[in-house]
Amino acid sequence: MNLSCRAGLIRADRTRVVARSTVWGVTGAALLLSFYFAILIWAQGIGHALKQFSQDRLYILIDTLEVYVVK
Repeated sequence: MNLSCRAGLIRADRTRVVARSTVWGVTGAALLLSFYFAILIWAQGIGHALKQFSQDRLYILIDTLEVYVVK
C-alpha cells in the first residue's frame, strides 16, 4: 500500500469519526432538551414550558449545543 493511499484511508477514518461524533452530539443535545421540557411540562404545564422556552431559547440552545456538539 503506497503512502497516498494510506493517507486517504486515514483521512476517511477521521471524517467518519467526526461525522459520528457530531451525530451523537446533536442526538444528546436533542435528548437533553426533550428531557428538560418533559420535566417542565410535567411540573408547570405546557403553557409555562412554551413561555419559558420563548424567553430563554437563546441561552438554552447555546448552552446545550456548546456542551454536546462543540465538546
